Amino acid sequence: RCSQSYVREEQLTADFSDILSPYVLPQEWADDFRRRMQSDERDGSRTTANAVNNLREQAHEIERKLDRLMDVYIAQDIERDAYLSKRRGLMSDKRTLEEQIARLERDGNAWLEPMREWINHSEMLEEIQKDPSLPAKKSALQKIFGSNLKLQNQKVSGTAHPLYAAVAAARENSGVSDSVSVLVRVYELARTYFTLNPTP
Repeated sequence: RCSQSYVREEQLTADFSDILSPYVLPQEWADDFRRRMQSDERDGSRTTANAVNNLREQAHEIERKLDRLMDVYIAQDIERDAYLSKRRGLMSDKRTLEEQIARLERDGNAWLEPMREWINHSEMLEEIQKDPSLPAKKSALQKIFGSNLKLQNQKVSGTAHPLYAAVAAARENSGVSDSVSVLVRVYELARTYFTLNPTP
């Protein structure tokens, strides 16, 4: 049996609105992010080529290490088990780099669409916050918190997704520190996240 008392829907709706408030992406930030994305999209091929070249250089370095490891093994300066263990680790690192190279060459700008969707959703949170509909708020909170929301002592709490947490922290600190650098940090975090996770 649940030991918590019931919460009225009106109270829950008001709590949800309060929770959404810090995660709203301000209009001027959203506009700035879109401008930065357009610039990054234009420079995307150059950025992708640089990233691919860096990854290829790392792969070549692993090849050189593998060659040196083989020389050491042939000279019998290393035990077979140690050789196999080190070789396995290096081969795994090399495969990871090759997969990253292939993904970047295939879809170097795949991060743009999910980031656009995130910006649009974060911007719409202001409207959702004012909407009296509980299902709309629940859906928005699920995107922000996933399944991490808790209801305890008639209060809702949870741990936000890192991107939304970054927006909340940036909004909190925007008056305290340089707002441009705060904005750039949030943008770079989002771009890095969606580059590494282009599909939800």
